[in-house]
Amino acid sequence: MKSIFGIFCFTVLSGFLSPAFATIPEEIKWSLNCTRPTAEYDVKVNNVRLTIRNAGGIKTNSYYFSNFPQNIKVPAIENIGLWIGGKDRSGNIKLSAFTNEAYAFDYSSGPLHPDFGNTSNEECQKWNKIFTVNKQEISQHITNFRAAEEKQIPYDCSTIPDGVKFWPGVGNPFWEKKYGWDLPDQPLAFFFDADHNGFYNPCLGDYPMNPESNCGLFDLNDILNQIPAEMSFYIINDAGSYHTLTGPANIGMEIHVYTFLFNSNDEINNMSFMSYKTYHRGFEDLHESFIGIYVNPALGCPYDNYIGYDKNRRMGFIYNNQEVDGFGINKYYEKAYPEKIPTLGIDVLETPFTQKKIKRDEMCIRDRLHGRTLVCDDHSK
Repeated sequence: MKSIFGIFCFTVLSGFLSPAFATIPEEIKWSLNCTRPTAEYDVKVNNVRLTIRNAGGIKTNSYYFSNFPQNIKVPAIENIGLWIGGKDRSGNIKLSAFTNEAYAFDYSSGPLHPDFGNTSNEECQKWNKIFTVNKQEISQHITNFRAAEEKQIPYDCSTIPDGVKFWPGVGNPFWEKKYGWDLPDQPLAFFFDADHNGFYNPCLGDYPMNPESNCGLFDLNDILNQIPAEMSFYIINDAGSYHTLTGPANIGMEIHVYTFLFNSNDEINNMSFMSYKTYHRGFEDLHESFIGIYVNPALGCPYDNYIGYDKNRRMGFIYNNQEVDGFGINKYYEKAYPEKIPTLGIDVLETPFTQKKIKRDEMCIRDRLHGRTLVCDDHSK
């Protein structure tokens, strides 16, 4: 059983990596099948606007606040991307990373084979997608299903909204009809498993869930309150193609990426959340491992920003070094804030840093400091 390494880490990093244009070794040519992931999705939920790219990050300069300033697209973040790294038993560094999607790339679309840790261009092309579902769809489905239960009548599956009906949960009986291929029998998108059989079937009351949600709620209002206004999901891996950013050695990591946002009347209306769940499909343990988020902030004019850290909140933040953006001359940089300048915070919500070794034969990853299980290999997740 390959291990799952679950950690949610947001770190502010700076600097760039040089593309690896060296000769491709013979032993890795088998993996040169997948082309660059190209799927995009525009998020327009609360006050946050961004374009998700299914390569572990966002489209360059697409992250901005719709209300600050009003109706002007001033980028707050230039790039966000996932970094995973460590050393093999010989001390060689292995790294998979994302900086600028136009620069170079390490990630390919789709899951890896659970036993062999590989993929193909055909599989990558199938999974070159971003799947989305919104709160209205999930709420409608839950309400209708419960109403049918109370009336003791069969649930009309034809009324299931598309976002719920075609969610990529393992075993989804509607999937093949829409996409023309079967889902693999391995952990895929997270969902509430109403009948606890480990397979996704919305006709039986299953529905998409945010992986950080509480599965133990029963009251309808409590359930609806924790559902995001919108949630997106995609799968990538670092073994489907030659690493043009960090070099040839892949880790054999499969990554499930969730982006979700809420509508609210408080600060959450200015927030977006990203959750990464990683499955180690490689054949070597990874030592001195880390996982983090590369963040290249813009905050309007990017040349007059400072970076700070609030140790009590464990939050990094980016702020302008003066009251006027762009060194007092907005024409110096066309995307400067015209008046008030926001502060951008990047918060680390869950950091089980006590796990420093990613093993391929462990079923669960545990926080050794607190003795609690973090992530286990469960088909319903």
